[in-house]
Amino acid sequence: MLSGFCTAAIIAQIKNDNCLDVMVCKTHYGHEISLAHLRIPEKDRLAIAEKLTAGVEFQRILDDVRDSIGDTCKRIHLLTRKYLNNIEKAYILFKTEDTRMIQLVYIYG
Repeated sequence: MLSGFCTAAIIAQIKNDNCLDVMVCKTHYGHEISLAHLRIPEKDRLAIAEKLTAGVEFQRILDDVRDSIGDTCKRIHLLTRKYLNNIEKAYILFKTEDTRMIQLVYIYG
């Protein structure tokens, strides 16, 4: 519940010389941090991207993640189809001529 003004923000401006100027304030204020709003760790996103590249269906990935819940719930356990779509869009998935080689290129933060 928001009980004040949150100071967290990302402000980006394109300057006249086409450089990008970005100011980031990561500090949250006036509300609790919710698990659902945290990012999935990079190693988990990469593992999911590799599964997507291998042709694993969304539902199978979701089922596997939910089956892995132990004593504690982590951010990965709140994975949704929308987040899978975002991971798929965030990675360019290249297959070389040798289909055993897969290169994942992360295109944005």
